[in-house]
Amino acid sequence: MKKEFIFTELLVQLSLTIIKPIIFIIAFSPFVLSIICQKYLSNLLFFIYISLSLLLFPVLTLLIIALIFKLLPNVPNGKHNFFTKHYYIWLFKDLIHETVVTSSFLNNLVIRIKPVRYIFYSIIGIPNKSFIILANDVRILDPDRVHIGKFTFIGINTILSGHIIRSGRLVLEKIHIGNSNILGAFCSVACGVKTGNDCKIDSFVTLNNNVTIGNNSVVLGKSLIDSYVKIGNNVRIGKSCIIGSNTIIEDKAIIGDYLRIGSNKIIKRGEIVKTDML
Repeated sequence: MKKEFIFTELLVQLSLTIIKPIIFIIAFSPFVLSIICQKYLSNLLFFIYISLSLLLFPVLTLLIIALIFKLLPNVPNGKHNFFTKHYYIWLFKDLIHETVVTSSFLNNLVIRIKPVRYIFYSIIGIPNKSFIILANDVRILDPDRVHIGKFTFIGINTILSGHIIRSGRLVLEKIHIGNSNILGAFCSVACGVKTGNDCKIDSFVTLNNNVTIGNNSVVLGKSLIDSYVKIGNNVRIGKSCIIGSNTIIEDKAIIGDYLRIGSNKIIKRGEIVKTDML
């Protein structure tokens, strides 16, 4: 298995080694053409063409990456074994898109320049391009699996990832963030997370895979919500709480600050929890 893993990684890296220079060469070609045509241009026109070509370079780079991402086959949601066709396609798409998210300049160009964001996300498939607010260095992994509702704000350095490696398999699931949500800075949102409308997720909150949160609910700062937790409507979870996996928190419940709730617990509707439940 280790040999297959190394072979797959090498195959993908070799493909990217070939494709990435081609992307940059194509994006840089207007600049090269400006240099070639210099003798046919006035000084003013040459300066304009050079300036435009340098401005176009990062934009063209983004557009080419988005087109490659879009043209590659879709990988269905669900569990996938390593070293299969679906795994290879996902890994290639993930690494080609990583060119954007690991570059603060390219990533923030997408986030901050609305026309660029609109075109880039339209090609890749993220909805509501014009109605979401993204702070600097928000990283959206697996962007074809992320739905962000209208009038939602996502804070600086928050990560949304549509994949997880679990039990030796690749798991792909959609993330659905509802309308008018606020996600604070440095949050981590895993695959399969679904939030309702008008939710507030404070800074440094971790939502593990397949967490469900209802409408008008609040999760305060530095809390950890483990996998498959179901949170109802109008729930308040306090600061620095840990909620164990598969726990159900029904509507209008309140969890105090700094509490630990074990796995597979049920918090009844309207219940106020003031002590740990392990």
